[in-house]
Amino acid sequence: MAAALTPPGAVITVHETPYEIAAFLRPRGVGELPGIGPRTAQTLTRYGISTVGDIADTPPATLQRILGASAARQAQALAHGTDHRPVVPAAPAKCLSAGHRFDRDELDADRHQRRSSRTSHPLPHAARGHRPHPHPHPTARDLLRALRLQRARVRVLSPGRTPPP
Repeated sequence: MAAALTPPGAVITVHETPYEIAAFLRPRGVGELPGIGPRTAQTLTRYGISTVGDIADTPPATLQRILGASAARQAQALAHGTDHRPVVPAAPAKCLSAGHRFDRDELDADRHQRRSSRTSHPLPHAARGHRPHPHPHPTARDLLRALRLQRARVRVLSPGRTPPP
C-alpha cells in the first residue's frame, strides 16, 4: 500500500512497530486495501465501515456476514497489518514512460519528430524480458496528421509503453 501511495522517486517508510503500522493503515479508505474493489468498498460504506481502521475494529462475525468468510478473514488480517503474500522486488514494470518538456511551445513538426524518436527509442528495451514491439510507435508527426493539424503548439512529448502481461 505504501508503494502505491508513493510518487515516483519518493520513499515512504512504515516501521514495523504495531503503532506505526496502525497509524499508517487506520485512516486509509477501505478501497485502498488490496482485494477491496469499488463494489465491496461501496457495500462496506453502506454498513458504516469506511476506513481500514473500521475493518480492524469490526467483529469478525459481522464482517463475515457482509463479505463472506474468506474475504472477511483476508480483509481483517490486512487491516491489522498482516500480509503473507510474497514481495516481488524485481517484478517487471507495468508501464514505462519517458518524456521531454520543450522550453516553450514548439511549432516545428520536424523538432517534434526528432525529439519523439529520441525519447521513445529506449522504451521497448527498458523493460527487462520484453522484446521490442514489432510495430513502430506513433510519432508526433503521425499524431498531428491523424488530428489533421498542420501546425500545433507542443509543450510536452510523453511517449509510453505498456508491456504485455
